[in-house]
Amino acid sequence: MANLLDEASILLTPTAYNNGSMLAVKPENGDGDFTFSRNSAATRVNAQGLVENVQILSSNLVSNGDFSQEGSELVTNGNFVTDSDWLLENGAVINNGSVNLLGNNSKFRQTPLISGKSYKLVYEVISTDGGSFRFQDGVTAFMDVPQTIGIHTYYFKSTGDRVQFQATSAIDARIDNVSVKEVGQDWNLGTGWSIGNGVAISDGSATGIQQNPLLTIDSTYQITATVAGNPSLLVFNSSSFYEPLSSRTLSNGTNVYILKAKSINFGITNAGADICDITNISVIEITNDTNLPRIDYTDGCGSWLLEPQSTNLITQSELFSNAAWTKKVNASITSNVVISPNGTLNSDTITWATSGSATQLYQVKNITGTSQSLSIFIKYISGSGTNFRFSIGTIAGKGINLTFTNNGATLTGVAEVDVDSYKIEDYENNWFRVSFTANYANSNCEFNVYRPLGTGTDVYAIYGAQLESSISYATSYIPTQGASSTRLRDIATNSGIGSLIGQTEGSVFFDLNTTLKNYSVISISDGTNANRVVFYFSAVSNQIASYITKSNVNSSTISSIVNSYPNSNYKVVIKYNSIGFYIFANGGLIGTIPSNYSFPNNTLNEIKLSSPDNSNFFEGKVKNITVYNQLLTDSEAIALTTI
Repeated sequence: MANLLDEASILLTPTAYNNGSMLAVKPENGDGDFTFSRNSAATRVNAQGLVENVQILSSNLVSNGDFSQEGSELVTNGNFVTDSDWLLENGAVINNGSVNLLGNNSKFRQTPLISGKSYKLVYEVISTDGGSFRFQDGVTAFMDVPQTIGIHTYYFKSTGDRVQFQATSAIDARIDNVSVKEVGQDWNLGTGWSIGNGVAISDGSATGIQQNPLLTIDSTYQITATVAGNPSLLVFNSSSFYEPLSSRTLSNGTNVYILKAKSINFGITNAGADICDITNISVIEITNDTNLPRIDYTDGCGSWLLEPQSTNLITQSELFSNAAWTKKVNASITSNVVISPNGTLNSDTITWATSGSATQLYQVKNITGTSQSLSIFIKYISGSGTNFRFSIGTIAGKGINLTFTNNGATLTGVAEVDVDSYKIEDYENNWFRVSFTANYANSNCEFNVYRPLGTGTDVYAIYGAQLESSISYATSYIPTQGASSTRLRDIATNSGIGSLIGQTEGSVFFDLNTTLKNYSVISISDGTNANRVVFYFSAVSNQIASYITKSNVNSSTISSIVNSYPNSNYKVVIKYNSIGFYIFANGGLIGTIPSNYSFPNNTLNEIKLSSPDNSNFFEGKVKNITVYNQLLTDSEAIALTTI
């Protein structure tokens, strides 16, 4: 097939994208690139199997967010190879490559520090007779540091300018390899905060840490921080972000929030006076560059993902501990304890304990429209793995009964008769996305995850709840935090390429699949419906079909019933010339119309993933579009379309 690739005039495969463009492999000058627009954020599944937002993100705006940065060495002659640079008092002496503290109050010091900064002290105790010594950074402040034989590391926040070791009893000890480096650069540490081994440590004082200035007012940021300890009210500063306290509170594990700035300062406040550590702090601006195509790997193979506008009506899609979710009859939520489908520690667990009635987690919505699609990510943690349910309406409404087997590696479901369609998709790390569509419009409608009359205790991780109205399938995940969120339609087109499209004769190859939608169209045209080559899927007639319009005269339609429609892969070749119009699909010829279907030069100059008049937008996934400005042979068309 290498010769066919060489002969292609346009070769579009999901290898890359740029801002607003789907990049073609051929031609290399950019003429084959598709212009793309959506004007809203959207997610995809990346090549690692993780759900991610494809909006352009900045680099990490926080400096030294993991507190690993170390400054230059501040101590001179810390290995004591010469008898210099240290002030020796009361019996301290340098010899044989170390310093000897000999007798009570013997001491040695330098003064390289700045009060208020954080430092990492490293030193080695070569020998000791068991007497005691302390470390001093100010005139009066002393610190009890490790004194056993060996190499020791000690972090401190300086109150003065000195590096001093002082004996506090009769002693004979030798110390070597003293090193002091600044740590915690770029951070302002409040009272009670210090730096230690890659973390910022709070001793329980109700103060905070800051980097100022960092933010731009009214810009949106993805904020991440990892916490260890037992925080009760550790929060991103209320003065920095518009969101309420519940949307800024940090818990054990990795916390990820999308927040809108109301000041230029960034910080974390320990309003609960908690003893805890924090690290891996990042602040990434989410820009307004939303016109990014999505290369999606849900099926394990990269495809351009094109979807309609849709809204997630669930107002808290990830934070199930939030009051937006009602927990009923021994349904308890633990936040941020499992690695989620986006690769961070921000998914919740739901524990269903033994009860005499249905254990339920739900959110009530006012729903209109003829079709509702529900979806949620679920992972087995422990328990029986059986007898739980995902439904819409009430606990007696329409839904799917779900069962985990093989220690959570397999999830199966049985849908009710009045559920239109359902799907269980495998994701990374034994996560599953369960979705179904049903007709259930109601002003008091429940989005439910529950266990009817369960016995024993079952624990599941949950993530990414989504409820879409007036759409016949679950679209890609739309995150929400406190309000519903809308993803706008994906649109792709390429115009002004008449020189790359065959006019008197030509061929085009598509490798794609589509969703359950009537008239999902791809067209080659002059920008109008007057001259066009159209390929489409039809949900009404359950078929793939194609026709040609030349000078406003439509050909007959070539079509083929597809029993596996929708969501199956199709490889299609359309070719045309002065003799006829031919369609091949999945390894065979499905129809021919003899007639003159050649076009005058420069008539066909546009490819759209829709009708030429911007209706009937294609919805689905595209793996390949290849255009030839000559007629392929039948054997070449069959070879290209064979699955």
